[in-house]
Parts: sequence; C-alpha cells; structure tokens
Amino acid sequence: MESDGFLQFQVTVTADRETDVNDILLEVPLRADAARYLMGMNRPGGFRPARHEWHWDRAKNQDSVWVGDVNAGLRLRLKGENYVRPLVNVYSSITRFCACRTCRRTSTKCMRPA
Repeated sequence: MESDGFLQFQVTVTADRETDVNDILLEVPLRADAARYLMGMNRPGGFRPARHEWHWDRAKNQDSVWVGDVNAGLRLRLKGENYVRPLVNVYSSITRFCACRTCRRTSTKCMRPA
C-alpha cells in the first residue's frame, strides 16, 4: 500500500478443467457510512442505490466504479489481459474547453457576456 492509500492487486480466475462461464460476480462489502455515494459503470454520480446491477458493454469503456464518502472511498477498475486505457478527447469539435474566467467549464459556447 502506498502512502496515499493506493493499493493495486491482480486476481486471475482459472478453471481446473474446461468450463463454460456465463457470468462472474464480484461482491465487495463496505461499511454503509463509507459508501454513501457511487459513480461509474453506467451510473452518474450521486447517492448509492441499495442495489446496482451492471453488465459489461465493450462499446462504452465502462471499466471502473467509485463508491465512497468524503473521507473514504474505493475505486475499482476492471482490466483484461489486453487492457488499453480508453482515450479521452476533450478537445473535439463537439465539446471544446473554454478557459475564460467567467465559464471555466467545458462548453461549445463561451458563457462570457458580450
């Protein structure tokens, strides 16, 4: 574990014999007071629901989830053996970054008064 609490580990699932696998479940128990909010895996940030079901969709690059509170949290990132971090393009023609002192947000149009 690093000084900031970062911990990385790898889990490999193997079968002793040829096996068909339709689904794999990972349960991560957390204290309720340290898991008030949830963001990721097809959910926008907000209060953590009592139950969240998610199914992998290769087209969406949904490889991580964060659950936590102000003083504690857990980020889980799922990586296959051929994992490549998705490229984030915030400089596309659809959304460009406006750095003026009025907006300071990603916008297609500056919010600064004319």
